[in-house]
Amino acid sequence: MDGNTDDATLRTEISRAYYSAYLATRDRRGLSRIGHRKLWIETAAIDRRLAAIGDRLRKLRNAADYGDEIPEIELQARLCIRGAQVLLSRLP
Repeated sequence: MDGNTDDATLRTEISRAYYSAYLATRDRRGLSRIGHRKLWIETAAIDRRLAAIGDRLRKLRNAADYGDEIPEIELQARLCIRGAQVLLSRLP
């Protein structure tokens, strides 16, 4: 990100980063019909750190999709993308 990215693009990046983590986790666990929050609760029984990352990404995605303002949105988008990368690299 170069500092010239508009708000809508950053919100989309946050949402896509979250969904990549959510869908990969859901599919690896064989849980095709599970809600977002419940997936991370159930994942905590297996790996608390991955579940914490996933839940943090979920909350930021909700803010990006439904919230009015996200403080430091460029930083938050970078952190969200990095969090999704970490989660995806550590999925069993």
